[in-house]
Amino acid sequence: MEKTSKFQMIVFLVISVIIAGGLLWFGNFSISRFGPNKDLVEVKGLSERVVKADVAEISLKIENKNQDLTTLYEKRTADKAKVMNFLKKFDITEADIASINTDTSEETFTDSESKKTEKYFKAEDTIFIKTSNLERVNELKSDIVNLSSENVLISCDCTYRFTHFQQLKLDMINEASKNAKENAISFIAPYDMHIKGVSYLRQGEVTIRAENESEDVNSWDSKEKTSPKKRVRLVVRAGFTHD
Repeated sequence: MEKTSKFQMIVFLVISVIIAGGLLWFGNFSISRFGPNKDLVEVKGLSERVVKADVAEISLKIENKNQDLTTLYEKRTADKAKVMNFLKKFDITEADIASINTDTSEETFTDSESKKTEKYFKAEDTIFIKTSNLERVNELKSDIVNLSSENVLISCDCTYRFTHFQQLKLDMINEASKNAKENAISFIAPYDMHIKGVSYLRQGEVTIRAENESEDVNSWDSKEKTSPKKRVRLVVRAGFTHD
């Protein structure tokens, strides 16, 4: 009798598990097939703008080397004075100079033929400039090579930034959201259906590239930083209910 009761209990538990599993499967299927998503149209909305950078960041590196530290100091001081005078021609003031970094290192050089080793000191003076006067920046970049005629070894690196991105982003989200709704309406119009409301709205990716660059260019290969004009692209993802 006791064995029969245990057997019946085991059978009851097995059947219960099977029924529970069946209900769980049926529930998942019902949600997928008959859930609220059956009346949902999902689209993307796009906003794209070309903007002009408003800040230029310029890095000027002056290089010198000499075996004598005193002579090196005199040369680098004279070179910096020449560069500062040069910058004044393009309306770059002291207020535009963010910082000046100096670095001095000791290096050796071995002549491959004579095998003679010489020691010398190498100096790098870097002037960092941040300016909103972009009109003069291109002239500066073109003319800076003329400093070589004054025996100044200098290199120039320039990047451009757009600093009002937050306000632009809000405007673009608004535009992309409207575009998503227009896309949804057009998408279901041939089926005589109409949009009833929005189920979800999510901001997607934001990309910034140089003006004429493809969206397929990877961010690390992009020329965006050196481009005065930038193409900003913002995508939203939306789901709309319909009748």
